[in-house]
Amino acid sequence: MKKMIYRALGILLACGLATGIFVVGKREMDYRKGQADYDHARQLAGVFGQDGEAAFGLGEDIGEGQGGLAENFAEGFSADPYGAGLAKIDLSALKKVNDEVIGWIAIPDSDLSYPLLKGKDNQYYLNHTWKKEHNPVGAIYLDCQVDSGLDDFNTIIYGHRMRNLSMFGTLKFYADIQYWEKHPYIYLAVENGVYRYRIYSAYEAALDKNTYSINIADQNTKKDFFRYGVEHSVIDTGVVPTEDDRVITLSTCTGSGYSTRWVVQAVREAYVCVEEVSNPQGRFVHSLR
Repeated sequence: MKKMIYRALGILLACGLATGIFVVGKREMDYRKGQADYDHARQLAGVFGQDGEAAFGLGEDIGEGQGGLAENFAEGFSADPYGAGLAKIDLSALKKVNDEVIGWIAIPDSDLSYPLLKGKDNQYYLNHTWKKEHNPVGAIYLDCQVDSGLDDFNTIIYGHRMRNLSMFGTLKFYADIQYWEKHPYIYLAVENGVYRYRIYSAYEAALDKNTYSINIADQNTKKDFFRYGVEHSVIDTGVVPTEDDRVITLSTCTGSGYSTRWVVQAVREAYVCVEEVSNPQGRFVHSLR
């Protein structure tokens, strides 16, 4: 009898081990396939690295002696090699593969650099890559209700918090002010140019809060929106938006349940026009603040 019990337990353990190996193996296969899909996107778009000039093949003349990302934009204009480089991304090549590609999202000097999608709902790209291939890696995508031209008060963008730090996996690092100091900007490249946003808050947000409000017209409600983000932020960036600003909210899982989300919010700060990038004498960033 005991031998039968031990044998049954052995079979169960063996089955459990086999199942575990299969699950881990399947996940690794999904990760690798997803990585290959997004490497292909970077190749088509002309993005080969994460660091400004090297990533986009820019010459040293762009931004030479004119300051960089740390420039004080209160002066009105500043050269921005990274923004100018992103303006050269070939979105048309990506759209030939998937016409729901509306742009590119990137954070300098990080692994966050992906095509930006907008689907007909907020479910499809949870488990489909930018090539519309089924994969739990998913894609980085706009809320289906927001304007593709980024003209809403609050543009919400979703992505998975992957264990291998792909997609929005690195957003968790914004709980550390030192990480923010090295990565304070988010770039969104769309057809007409590139917007740069400065991160002002990072926190765990309940789904029923106005963090997820898209269009807010009332000025006092906008003030409340910003106040909530600043007060709940786990880092003090010193960046305080005003009711005239537009923002983006990057939303991902917390890794500890589904009742809240980890969000990183940033205020629109500057804009690089595609036409200006094509003109050697016009590679400048318009300050929007």
